[in-house]
Amino acid sequence: MKGPQAIMLIVVLVVIAGIVVAKSTGGKSAGPAPSDGAVAPMAPTTPVPTTQEGAEPTATQTARGVPTDTPGEPASDKALPKMLELGSVGCKPCAYMAPIIDSLEKELAGKVLVKFYNVSENQDIAEQYKIMTIPTQVFLDAEGKELFRHIGVFEKAEILAKLKELGMLKE
Repeated sequence: MKGPQAIMLIVVLVVIAGIVVAKSTGGKSAGPAPSDGAVAPMAPTTPVPTTQEGAEPTATQTARGVPTDTPGEPASDKALPKMLELGSVGCKPCAYMAPIIDSLEKELAGKVLVKFYNVSENQDIAEQYKIMTIPTQVFLDAEGKELFRHIGVFEKAEILAKLKELGMLKE
């Protein structure tokens, strides 16, 4: 087995081990969140009906416990490209990302819609975007088509560079 194949096999085995541990503990945390900046695997979830594949999350879904959309959301926001941060409040890498996402949300207002979704509270979002590891950043064009996905900590400068590379952010 060559390098990339061995790495993929190890990743698959780690994910399977995480699922087995999560099932044996009834979905409760088997231990503390990673403290070394490692990516935290998500516990398996009970299937929840999801919206249509590729559809935008509904107005009732929450980010950090606060409604993310309001029924009166300006139509211009719907036409913006989006960067979604999918994570959990108890995840250390996600906690590291929180101030980055908050800063980007303010800095890019009116240009790119930046939102955080707590997948522990919004399991339908996790299923809709097929989230296996958190944090995950999903970049969508204005029509909701996925352009790029990143797993793990993503520094602010790298996010801004990726938004420009994808044509989502123009100077």
